[in-house]
Amino acid sequence: MGSSSSSYAPKTVYLDVDGKVQRVIFSRHCSPCDIRELLCTSSNIARNTAILLVDAEGALISIDPTMPTNSPK
Repeated sequence: MGSSSSSYAPKTVYLDVDGKVQRVIFSRHCSPCDIRELLCTSSNIARNTAILLVDAEGALISIDPTMPTNSPK
């Protein structure tokens, strides 16, 4: 039974928080709620704060395990 180990590899998303880059690493098996919790914790914001992730063109990105990764830049 061949299964790719990359399907279990963690994903990394970089956030710019007040000019400081934060790295958030999560499993592809995390729930959207788990990822949102990581984002709040890494950004030092309250859990009930609305979070919007946008790409370079300003399009909204859903907070879930399938969201695209980015680079620190």
